[in-house]
Amino acid sequence: MATPILLQRDRGQELNERRLRGEAVDVTFSVGGRPFPAHKFVVALHSPYLKAVVFRRPEFSASVSVGQPLLLEGVDPEGFGEVLSFLYAGQLSVTRDNVFRLLATAQFLQLDERDGLVQSCVAFLIDWLPTCSLETLFNVWNVCEQFDLDKLRKAILSMMEFRLDDLLRENLFSFLGCEEIMQVLSHPGLCVGDEKALFDHLSNWCVEQADDDQESRELASQLLSLLPLRLINPEYVKALVMDYLGPEAVHGLLARGQRVKRKCVSCCFLFEYTRSENEIMGIEDFLRERKDAPNFAVLDLQNLRCGVLPTLTAGRSYFQHYGLHSTSGSRLLRVGSEIWAMGGLKRSSRESLLSNEIKVLDTKRGVWQSIGGILPKDLIHLGVVEFREDIFIFGGLTDSCCLHKSSKARLQMERNVNISCDVFKIKRDHLSAMNRWQQLSSMPRPRTHFSVARVDSTVFLVGDGFCDSYDLLSDQWTEDSAVPSSVGDSPGLAALGSYLYVAGARPQHEGSNAFFCVDVTSRQWRPLGTLPARQDVTAAFVHNGLVYVLGWQAAASNMLHSYDPQTGEWTLLVSNIRGKVKSGGVLIKRQLADKTLFYGMSPIKGDTCQDQS
Repeated sequence: MATPILLQRDRGQELNERRLRGEAVDVTFSVGGRPFPAHKFVVALHSPYLKAVVFRRPEFSASVSVGQPLLLEGVDPEGFGEVLSFLYAGQLSVTRDNVFRLLATAQFLQLDERDGLVQSCVAFLIDWLPTCSLETLFNVWNVCEQFDLDKLRKAILSMMEFRLDDLLRENLFSFLGCEEIMQVLSHPGLCVGDEKALFDHLSNWCVEQADDDQESRELASQLLSLLPLRLINPEYVKALVMDYLGPEAVHGLLARGQRVKRKCVSCCFLFEYTRSENEIMGIEDFLRERKDAPNFAVLDLQNLRCGVLPTLTAGRSYFQHYGLHSTSGSRLLRVGSEIWAMGGLKRSSRESLLSNEIKVLDTKRGVWQSIGGILPKDLIHLGVVEFREDIFIFGGLTDSCCLHKSSKARLQMERNVNISCDVFKIKRDHLSAMNRWQQLSSMPRPRTHFSVARVDSTVFLVGDGFCDSYDLLSDQWTEDSAVPSSVGDSPGLAALGSYLYVAGARPQHEGSNAFFCVDVTSRQWRPLGTLPARQDVTAAFVHNGLVYVLGWQAAASNMLHSYDPQTGEWTLLVSNIRGKVKSGGVLIKRQLADKTLFYGMSPIKGDTCQDQS
């Protein structure tokens, strides 16, 4: 019995190859000086524009022939060639390099929706939005406006929920209209790291863009009422918008702003972490923990679960750039989608025990980048902030106290020796050159064991009985003499709107940790009682209008509390988090990070006391 034979041929690909050889073509398009032979019938089936050109327009129909190319202007030749091959072969790969020209060409040629090229380009751009650069994001926005792509527009506005802080640095509101701004600010999951910066940008936009009439003022009031103005000094609000809105409108604005609350569910707190010795089972695990590079862990602020991220230090890119032995106790700084680990104590060294390295983790790609020995000197316990693409470092302990083992012991005893008073800054784009650091005005006094926080263009250094402020624009220092003595070394420091919250370090004598609020406008310190438990504060940060304090206590190990400035209430969220949490940490957004960062996450035991959902 004869077996049926199935014959398959890729006729589209064969026809495209014949087209390229010029077989039986009846039209040639000239785009950017390049000829593109084709068949009228094929292009007319897919493109209404080309159909009108080759068949219906009298000025073209009589003159179209192989010998007389048909000139097409306003279209990219590279994109036209790719789309033309797609119309024949039905295959095309949409990538970051060609997506914009493919989309522009498809729109120019008015391709049939059944071809799916426009939809594929839009789907690719939507998938790219969480990890693309800000420049690319604005290019996508321009394409969206140019071709009126409603689905893409909604995706961009939704993505601004996660990238608002980055976009504010690029003057986001100059690209958006009132309806778009209202849609962004009304999003239920909007994540805002700096509420005061958002208020400044929005109030300036309202004053500059809106007309001086009652309707415009009411619209500006509606926009500003979407902000939690309870986090901003009322006098500061009045100074910026009173002349434009009027007393009655500002009074109502402040009242409505008391009820606004953020509900971001995408953020995690990233910190350096090591397991305690009683958790390490077996000699092999013990040696590996002692030998390998430091671990990083995350605390999910939505479900309050902790886990170690082995991919951060076990990945190929980490060992490629930094080797098996690396530093611990680095100062972490988030710069856009990157996490910087600066300075620290070396795990293995023959000469210096301190590091001048800057290790950079690109969370969008999930890989480490090699920058190497870039700091102007070997440092630990330094302060770092980022402002307008500039990186600033403050003080720290220098390497001159750590040239031999006995000095390392002194460092571990936290003696105030060889303290740097230097302040440096460098452009983000200049980090590849060590000699590009610019030295600024030195700190007024030798300071160590301090915490830093930035509010607008002012940096605050707070430590044991001192609070120094530094103006990043004028390069001027100011010492605050009215600092409570109970602040202590390396307190938890968190900036929320116009206020700075200071969680005092564990006191030397009996009693609980002091807790203060500092109005950065008037520089007045206001006591807020004490922390709910006596503890060593390792980190403080803000999220959704709440102040979070992470600390350690012998009875409850590591624990996390939240403080609501509106009600003045403390809530214990997690306790008995096993292991050792190093000082400092940064907030990251899961939606903007490569998913592989969270693969193989090893849970850290802890008792969840309160659900944040």
